[in-house]
Amino acid sequence: RDAFRRLVRLLAVHETAEEEVLHPFARKSFPGGEQVVKERLAEEKAAKETLAALDEMDTDDPKFMPQLLKLRKDVQAHARAEERYEFTHIRRS
Repeated sequence: RDAFRRLVRLLAVHETAEEEVLHPFARKSFPGGEQVVKERLAEEKAAKETLAALDEMDTDDPKFMPQLLKLRKDVQAHARAEERYEFTHIRRS
């Protein structure tokens, strides 16, 4: 339970930083930036929905681990997309 709470906090801090710093910069700094951010936000929304479902469950619930693994997969895919489509352009800018 404690580890899950830490994960929730870390994801919240990470996403807040992206929303306040990276996404606004990306929107303006390279052609197609608006679309790239739109796609990242859609990924983040899906992960937040999974996280919300997890937050309503007890960690002992048999459905918890499959949902946590889904969240992990979604977050990893999102991170790869950020690196490829957003961060690469930001580094160039």
